[in-house]
Amino acid sequence: MQALGNHTRQWDFLVRGVTQQEKRQITVKNKNSRRKFSRKYKFRINNDEKQICKTMFLNTLGISETFVTTALNKIGEGGIVEQDKRGKHNTRPHKNPEIVIKNIMEHIKLFPLVPSHYTRKKIETNVLGRRLKYIKNVQNVFGICPTTKMGTISYT
Repeated sequence: MQALGNHTRQWDFLVRGVTQQEKRQITVKNKNSRRKFSRKYKFRINNDEKQICKTMFLNTLGISETFVTTALNKIGEGGIVEQDKRGKHNTRPHKNPEIVIKNIMEHIKLFPLVPSHYTRKKIETNVLGRRLKYIKNVQNVFGICPTTKMGTISYT
């Protein structure tokens, strides 16, 4: 399923391969069964739909039943799968302001750069020296922040 890229495309593929309908018969003695639907799983092979069992469908795609349930719950009006909304909200209460990020980047540029010995000789890559400790750099940034009245920032 990873080959399809994003979750929306994966859900769309699953919705085309799984049909869900109300269960036809009640086989449980008590009438309070949690199962409300029956599902049929199918693959399209050379423009021919072949119905298969749930286990083969899930194992072939390497997914769980929960992923199929989520895909079926994402079907909107007209059978169109809704977009994946993960990470799309605009309420980030702990995001550092752009000015703080800019000041941190300027502070990091104050440290001397040394050529990296891990890269090939053709590539000229510079890195911060070994002697500079991450925690020390962060403490230096915190030392600068009170003078610029930036407030505190988190380590992460």
